[in-house]
Amino acid sequence: KRIGVEFIVERVAAMISDCNEIKRIILMEEKELGIKIHVVVVDYAAKLASVEKHKDDNDRLFNVYVELQNMASELGLDAIWTANHITREGAKHKDTRYEENDIASAISIVRNAQAIIGLNSTQEEEDNDIQRMEIVVQRDGKPFGRALFNLNVDNQRMNEFTRVQRETYDKEYGAKLEEKIKKKVNTNAKERPNTNGDI
Repeated sequence: KRIGVEFIVERVAAMISDCNEIKRIILMEEKELGIKIHVVVVDYAAKLASVEKHKDDNDRLFNVYVELQNMASELGLDAIWTANHITREGAKHKDTRYEENDIASAISIVRNAQAIIGLNSTQEEEDNDIQRMEIVVQRDGKPFGRALFNLNVDNQRMNEFTRVQRETYDKEYGAKLEEKIKKKVNTNAKERPNTNGDI
């Protein structure tokens, strides 16, 4: 009621259930309720089994993400959202912006996700109840982007910054943050010899 939509929660068994199970639930709910489901949130897709029941985690995760894409296309979903952990090394980037190789579990997640968005914050932002979302990877759109939210953990709410709040943030803090991000990228970059014919 609070978010103004029909919101259905179903629990499935971890490491046993696969996309076919999710698809079955979606079709059943749409038929029973007479609605069209547009968005699916999978609380941690890395815990799904692949349809082919792969045992190797890399194969399983690769297939799970491809199967989710196929399901979204077949059912005409607008989006599938899921969460994932970051690596211990990636945790060092919490105050700037995560990178592709900070995503835990398997590189296939990065290869198959249409967009990956990180939840970042500096200590100063945390102290002021600010949550920052940074684009890590986006296949169809700008490679970098940022959204800022006022966070209210007690009420489980995030309200996006107004234009004035965003302009104030960018003026007072944005340049410092960009400098930190540039420094991080330059520090991690490896020197590469000049080559010709790269594709």
